[in-house]
Amino acid sequence: MPNVKITVIKTDTNSRFETVSGPEGFYTVPLLPPGPYEITAEAQGFKKFVQTGIQIGTDTRVAQDIALSVGETSESVTITADATPLNTSSASTGQVITSHEVETCR
Repeated sequence: MPNVKITVIKTDTNSRFETVSGPEGFYTVPLLPPGPYEITAEAQGFKKFVQTGIQIGTDTRVAQDIALSVGETSESVTITADATPLNTSSASTGQVITSHEVETCR
């Protein structure tokens, strides 16, 4: 599939390498240092693909096929909280502190 955003993350250093698939759906991420990797692929209208546990060695060429599944074009998360607002217009729950209390509090 063309124009798929591919992100390769070196998991021990969190280094990111990004590319986009070409017109025929092929992609390359050249000159990756040896180590453990995770690959993600994202395209609009498809679910995000994630593959972990990829190990790349010295002078190694790795082929990773990606299968994207049709999914939602957008997802949203709504967070609601019931926090009581602070009353700044009334001192009904306040108290008076004397100067003696302030001086002894040091």
